Amino acid sequence: VEAGLEIDVGSLYLFRGLVYSAGPVTQSKAWASWGGLDVYGWTNVAMPAAPGARTLDEVDTGASFAIERKGFAAVTSLDVYLYRLSGAERASGAPAHTIEASLALSYTRGHTTVAAKQIADAGSYRGARFAQLGASHTRALTPRVDLEVTALVGWASRRFTRAYIGPDLAGAGGHRH
Repeated sequence: VEAGLEIDVGSLYLFRGLVYSAGPVTQSKAWASWGGLDVYGWTNVAMPAAPGARTLDEVDTGASFAIERKGFAAVTSLDVYLYRLSGAERASGAPAHTIEASLALSYTRGHTTVAAKQIADAGSYRGARFAQLGASHTRALTPRVDLEVTALVGWASRRFTRAYIGPDLAGAGGHRH
């Protein structure tokens, strides 16, 4: 059994290419692994500029199972997202949670990896889908320093776009998921 705790400080909350915060955030993650099974808990805490502003706005939890053989990997996941909504968001009927299931496949040969991931919402945004396809290459620059180059492209279903961005794409920066 392995376990860990990670704490990150970022200038913004950025997820799947969308910005979900107006400023800096602290993101904490606790995880445990046994064999191919991983479980985690994650939080997003905004570092507000104004006294009394909302801080903890998201708590996530999930589990995944990975199978790896001869450079190939397959990972299935189930993630639960819990959101702390503002009064206006609650009044508009925005969901306070959702659930996503995903499948990720990858192949690594030497220092190069090609990967694909498909995510489907099974909760509040049932039918919303998001997918990614990417490749990465790592090269050792020194015994202690590596350089990694990654190319990644993602695409989403219309339902995902409407749920996470909204019908007016110009409003993407301020819309919560």
